[in-house]
Amino acid sequence: MEVADEGSPVAAFHLIGLAVSRAMMGDVGEARALLGRGAAILQDLGMTLELAATAGLYGAVVEMLVGDLEAAEVAIRTSYETLKSKGEKARLSSRAALLARIAYQLGRFDEAMDLADEADAVSALDDMEPQIWLRGVRAKVLARRGRFEVAEREARENARLAEETDWPGYTGAAWTDLAEVLHLAGRLHDAATAARKAEEFFETKGDLVSLGRARAFREEIEAVSTEG
Repeated sequence: MEVADEGSPVAAFHLIGLAVSRAMMGDVGEARALLGRGAAILQDLGMTLELAATAGLYGAVVEMLVGDLEAAEVAIRTSYETLKSKGEKARLSSRAALLARIAYQLGRFDEAMDLADEADAVSALDDMEPQIWLRGVRAKVLARRGRFEVAEREARENARLAEETDWPGYTGAAWTDLAEVLHLAGRLHDAATAARKAEEFFETKGDLVSLGRARAFREEIEAVSTEG
């Protein structure tokens, strides 16, 4: 894929953004290739902070879409630790929140909650990217601790806030988190309804990978519900 001004910061960010788009469509090889090209430009330009902060964040997003959580953790932890060492709190919040989501998916629930709390402490209430990510983690960990009522309240509020943005991908993630909270609470019908809502937002975004995962989750819930 040809990009104007190859070798410029603009080209690097463009390639990294394209990598996420290709990952959403399930094109693993192209996504990683585009990400690698963008990161290489930042490296060649000596933009080491942006290499960690930007390529690290979106590299983690790509690997999460691919399904390689270990690679995603390596990418985002480098970003997180670099920004933390620089005292750059503005961008640290998103990195801590995404690291929390990865830790949760890897089954490290206490660590996930700690990271969500850290992200919240350095995030503005109207900074919706980290807020949506961290609130979803918090709700799911609370549900795993048996605090279903407060978990559902947190997850529903998160979905409501996400719907006030024009970010269907983030909104789909918030509804997916709510679906998991309801599933953990044993409310299968409500969980399937929330998962279907997530599907609608992922379809609007064009995120075929997340759409497929939300649909598979819903179908699994519905199958269990039918058997019961």
